[in-house]
Amino acid sequence: MTAATQAEALRLAQECADYATSLRSTIMVAKLEGKPEPVSMVRAAGLFERAAARIAELEASRFAYANEFEPNADGDPDVGSIHANIRALKAQAQPAREPLTDEQIQDLIGFGDPTEQECYLVRLGWEAAGGTTKEKQG
Repeated sequence: MTAATQAEALRLAQECADYATSLRSTIMVAKLEGKPEPVSMVRAAGLFERAAARIAELEASRFAYANEFEPNADGDPDVGSIHANIRALKAQAQPAREPLTDEQIQDLIGFGDPTEQECYLVRLGWEAAGGTTKEKQG
């Protein structure tokens, strides 16, 4: 997403807010003239006010998420790549969740030939640290 798209979203939010204000003014004039309050206008004004607030919230959230990652080529928050950035982050973390081989365990311990029980305990700790679990076998 570009800065132009963000500006468009914020412009839309402002238009919604402005239209809600206009509707509220029309409702106020009707009241002053002693006319019944136009219920549909009251509802529409509320709808536009909520839409304006929600658009602004969503834009703020998108930029907060995007600021957690590298900026785009223009140096702006890369709001168009948030999902791709999260998927890439998950892919980077995935290799750490692979089970350890006996050779890797021996390198971690740093000496001797680990017993089957020691290998089991190291793997158990590795899986816990990586957030993975396995069903008990046998």
